[in-house]
This record gives sequence, structure tokens and C-alpha cells, in this order.
Amino acid sequence: MSDREDLVRAAVERLCEDEALRGNLSDSGFGLLLDWGIAAVQAFDASASDAAFEKYAHRVRKVIRAAVAAAEAGKVEDPQQFVNHPTDPKDPATRRLAALRLGEDADANAEQLAAFLQATWKPIPAGRRNKP
Repeated sequence: MSDREDLVRAAVERLCEDEALRGNLSDSGFGLLLDWGIAAVQAFDASASDAAFEKYAHRVRKVIRAAVAAAEAGKVEDPQQFVNHPTDPKDPATRRLAALRLGEDADANAEQLAAFLQATWKPIPAGRRNKP
């Protein structure tokens, strides 16, 4: 197994084993966010440095934590937490995030947030930013 495969496996294990990440979401709500996080980590640019990968994996973890908090609260406090580029009110991802209608059901909210992340998040090396 290559060093990069070891890094990816370790990052996925950290996501899967961190029970604190799930908050009060059920398996169905958290599972969608976890699936996104695993896919995002696995899709990261293999030619990037190990340090860039670790920074990116940490960012994915922070996004999951923010998504769980938003799902539980029923609102997105800071859109910048959910995109990997600077937010702009005219940006399609920012508009799509603002259009989400989160409610009382945390798992349904998590489903919407996971769908948003799957549709808009582009795995890029840490330190570089782009727009979807």
C-alpha cells in the first residue's frame, strides 16, 4: 500500500470513528454527510503533497462538523463553512446554499446539506481555491 493510500485510509477511519462528529443525527442523516466526506477525501488530488492532503482532510472534517451543527440548528450561520472558495452572493453555490429550506427535522436538513455538498464541492489541493 502506498503512503497516499495509507493517508487516505487513516483520514477515512478518523471520519468514521469520531462519534462526536455525528452530533444528535441518526445514522441516516449523518451517514449522508459521512458518505460525502469519505468521497471528498478519496477524490483529493493524488499529486498534491501529504501536507496539503492532511490540511484538506481536516477541512472536510470541519465541513462535516459545520453541516451537523447547521442541520441540528435548522439554519446555516456562515455559508463560508460549506464552500472551498470565497463566498459571493452571485456565486451559484452561495445562491444554492441560501435557497435551502432547513426546518425542524435535523436528519432532513442533513440530507439537504449533503446533497448541496455533493453537487458543489470540488476537491482541490489545500491552499488553492476555485469556484464550482
